[in-house]
Amino acid sequence: MMLAYYRRKKNVLFDWCGRNGLALNTDKCKYIRFSRKCHPNSHIYKINNKTLKEVDYIKDLGDGFDSKIKFHTHIDKISSKAFQMLGFLIRNSKDFKKPQTKNGLYSSLVRSGLEYCAQVWSPHYEVHIKVSKAFKSVSYGTLHINAIT
Repeated sequence: MMLAYYRRKKNVLFDWCGRNGLALNTDKCKYIRFSRKCHPNSHIYKINNKTLKEVDYIKDLGDGFDSKIKFHTHIDKISSKAFQMLGFLIRNSKDFKKPQTKNGLYSSLVRSGLEYCAQVWSPHYEVHIKVSKAFKSVSYGTLHINAIT
């Protein structure tokens, strides 16, 4: 039933692409199956007789999704990038005297990255709470600004 639904939607997509003079690059096409099952049902999906590659993690509009509907990988990437920006800010803001300048830089470079797609960042697990506390302590201890509230 689901496979028939997929085929109908695929035909609608091909018709739309044809009417608008667009071609799908099947080498870049892939799919993800969302399930919390240990062994989800397996299907082979094809476009123009090319088998699509199944992936466990996909990024769309800056937000990451994994096949188990957990956001650990996404949160790890967000926090890693934010720690890199925080390190950059610490190294390059030593000569700044005004705390407003450091606070503004922190808000625009570090905090904005942490707050993007904040619904998944809301720390519910102990490991994510530790990351949040680490940002607070490093930000306050080094930059003397209040970090994430």
